[in-house]
Amino acid sequence: MSPTAYGVAGVLTAAAVVFFAYSGFEAVANLGEETENPGRDMPRGLIGTLATCTVLYLLVALAEMVSIGTPFAFVVVAIAVPVLRRTEPKMDRPFKTPQVPLLPIITALACFALMANLAVETW
Repeated sequence: MSPTAYGVAGVLTAAAVVFFAYSGFEAVANLGEETENPGRDMPRGLIGTLATCTVLYLLVALAEMVSIGTPFAFVVVAIAVPVLRRTEPKMDRPFKTPQVPLLPIITALACFALMANLAVETW
C-alpha cells in the first residue's frame, strides 16, 4: 500500500508520521509516581504535553519524518505488560492497565497498523 493524502489511508499515514510527537505522554506517565502530588501534577503534565505536541504537530504537518521507532517502542511495551503480569505477578504496580491482555493486544495491532502506513523508505 503506498501512502496517500486522502481517505482512511491518508489519516493513518499522517498519524504514523507524527506519532513520535505524542511519546511525551509516556515520559509523563512513567515519571508520575515520582511527583509529590500526582493528583495535581499528572493532569497538568499531561495537558501541557498534549498542548506542546499539538503545537509541534501543527508546525510540522503530512512532512515525512522517520518515526518508526516510537510505534515500535509502544509495541514492545504493549507486549511487555501481559508478559510481566504473568512472570512477575507480585510486582508493585501503582498504575494498573485495564483489560489485560485485550488492551495491550489492541495497542500492539494499532501500532503495527500505523507502522504499515509509513513509506517503504522509512522501513
